[in-house]
Amino acid sequence: MKKEKSYYSRIGQTFLLWWGLITILNCLYSYAGFSLTIKEITFSLIICLVLYLLNFIDNKSRKFITCIILLGIGIYFIYRYNQQLYISLLYTANAFINSFKEPYHLNLICLKVPYNVEHIAQIQAAFLLLAIMAIFFRVFMSSKRGCILLLLITAPLYMMGLYFDVFPSMSGIAGMVSFWTAMGIYINGNFTSKTYIYAVFAVIMIFAAGAVIQRTIPQSEYKHPNFAQYIPQSITNLLNEYLSPSGRATAMDDILHGINGRGQLGDMDSLTQTGRKMMQVETSLQAVQGNLYLRNYSGAIYKNNSWYDLPEKDYEWNSHIFDTYSAGAWYDQSVIIFSALQNDQHGQDLLQKYIQGTDTNGNIFLAHQFKITRLYDGVRQIFLPYNADVSSSIFKYDKLSVRNNKGIYQVTAYNMPSDYSGVDLFLQQYSGSNKFINYYYHTEREYRKFVYEYYRQVPPGILDKFAEKFPIPEAVTPKQKDAFIAALQAYFQKNYKYTTAPGKLPPGQDFVSYFLNKSHEGYCTYFASAAVLILRKAGIPARYVVGYAVPNKIIARAEIVGIDSSNDNIHSFTVIDKQAHAWVEIYQDGWGWRPVDFTPADVVRKQSSSVTQNHTSVHKPSVGQQNNGENRVKNEQKQVVKKIDKTDGSHMEVNIKSVVGILLVCILLLLVYRIKKYNMIIKQIFYPDNITIKRHQHILKLYDYMEKLVYYRKIIHVPDMEYLKYASYLSEKEIQWCNIPIKDFMVIVLKARFSEDEISYEEWDTAVTVVKNMRMTIYDKLNIWQKVLFKYIYGL
Repeated sequence: MKKEKSYYSRIGQTFLLWWGLITILNCLYSYAGFSLTIKEITFSLIICLVLYLLNFIDNKSRKFITCIILLGIGIYFIYRYNQQLYISLLYTANAFINSFKEPYHLNLICLKVPYNVEHIAQIQAAFLLLAIMAIFFRVFMSSKRGCILLLLITAPLYMMGLYFDVFPSMSGIAGMVSFWTAMGIYINGNFTSKTYIYAVFAVIMIFAAGAVIQRTIPQSEYKHPNFAQYIPQSITNLLNEYLSPSGRATAMDDILHGINGRGQLGDMDSLTQTGRKMMQVETSLQAVQGNLYLRNYSGAIYKNNSWYDLPEKDYEWNSHIFDTYSAGAWYDQSVIIFSALQNDQHGQDLLQKYIQGTDTNGNIFLAHQFKITRLYDGVRQIFLPYNADVSSSIFKYDKLSVRNNKGIYQVTAYNMPSDYSGVDLFLQQYSGSNKFINYYYHTEREYRKFVYEYYRQVPPGILDKFAEKFPIPEAVTPKQKDAFIAALQAYFQKNYKYTTAPGKLPPGQDFVSYFLNKSHEGYCTYFASAAVLILRKAGIPARYVVGYAVPNKIIARAEIVGIDSSNDNIHSFTVIDKQAHAWVEIYQDGWGWRPVDFTPADVVRKQSSSVTQNHTSVHKPSVGQQNNGENRVKNEQKQVVKKIDKTDGSHMEVNIKSVVGILLVCILLLLVYRIKKYNMIIKQIFYPDNITIKRHQHILKLYDYMEKLVYYRKIIHVPDMEYLKYASYLSEKEIQWCNIPIKDFMVIVLKARFSEDEISYEEWDTAVTVVKNMRMTIYDKLNIWQKVLFKYIYGL
């Protein structure tokens, strides 16, 4: 029995060692973007077999022979690969360096690989790593403490991948979980022949279920359950808070990636959202569009998968426009209107009339406070709300010229009206004596020409294929612009998916074209970049904007710290990293740059289009027609939203139901199989057919069954003990068996094993009764869960 246990233990140790090497290497590979190949699997198996064969060498010679073998392998390895090994190590190290650079935006320099090497695989470095791991793992697995230490090492190593936004594959998860489970069994020393059968069967069922899922559900429709998507982000947030509160890059860093030469769009696998605090804000502003937008940068030119500012020469040619007002005026010229009408009640009333008086925030001419009271994590950037009255050297032309500023400031700002499309008509028909408004009317026309010339540029060919599916007609009138923007938002909702982990852009692909025509998924940077070019193609001036979008519900629930001069509550709230966002600014004639959001996650959440709130036709229909038109647009959009919600939900529901259903079927089949097998075993042992039974063989089966009961009770079997002494030994070790005639049973066993005399029915019945009573004394003392394990796991 001891030899059998040792034999199974060595087999289990070898298989466990091999499985551990494969799962750990697969885990490490995921960090560098490599894939496990048959070469690594075969090489690791060979190493494990060599280590297994060394078990049969006596202890005195084992160490010496092991050293000789390992030394020989090392010499051959170095001789065989020579320069290839060195280059492979450099190549592998560079892959890990590139992976680590992403979440931290570190400026790490990769190790220099010889220029004449076009492609170097990681296989040689993998062989060396496997050899080293095999030796260390084998040493750890020689003791219980070493096994525990091995678990403590491998578990964090595997989970740390989630910190780098590397979510393991389903096969990787199944492999690692099975390795940890098997290691737990190995530590307890419960390896038997049946253990292998159950373990192999369980692994086959796990991977078979995965294969069935992949065959029944098309890959294009498969989605991880929500909990699987949230696990990496939750762990990332936790680790960021406690391990690197200021080292890891933020979502804002990721969104600013691909701007003015700072990398390219699509370089990163995923969007980092750490949830860290970025700044503390006090303001009485309200967000009528669902978000309070705080903008930081606006991109004008898209080329080579990046956003750039307009060249200085383009501004210099139009310097007469920007010299008309102080710095910052053309960044947000709406404040010019507010300032010009400050003492003009006639003008204020007229403007209110032209914007239909639908403003939900009362008088739009009331000044409000916006104040940054605290910055976190070394933030030194300016984030401004819309309609902010700022005149500063941080502005140049119509952009922020210096971004490395001390971000604590206070400005006067105005609430955004719910509709401002009538402003241009107001400027045209204003007949008052306000010279400031008249002057702005003429200068805004000059700036508008500049905007229409430089903010409608689209690189040739990028939208050609997309335009075949989504026609892009020229939008000239405000009504046409409104309809086109609403249609594009609805199209994105229906056909594109928001995800923070879209993967890297394939080499040689254009960022916008690949997103629109192939991947159909991405985060805010993807939707905003694509929308800007599509709007420009339709003749609508637009630019790419990044900053923070703070949901209105957060502001509404924030602490009230005072009242401003407009008698509105001042709310104090924290802007966090997850609120970093990219959106689109379109130029509203007469008013200036206004935000429009095309990210489906935001539009669906709001249940309405930001455009319908911001744009209505300049040519006003009757009230009834207007209401009917607005209701029709809203109903259409609600239907689109409901359709999208239903579609996405049904896909997710189908996936979850399929997975759960398949797993339940597998578990049910396994349970039925185990019950049937158990009933067959018990029937063969205790209720055989008396006519066809061979009593000699059945007595020996009863003895083997009794040995399993002894092993279950963890009674140490002394080798070479006589049968009758063994019977007395069992009666002494197990108190519950002291009244059972085990000696009589042993006598019958001796007769069955060493005599050819026939076993009588009375002897056979006595043997069955003894073993049955031994079983029942154990079984009757167990609880329900122990009985289930006793019967269906241990097969007793």
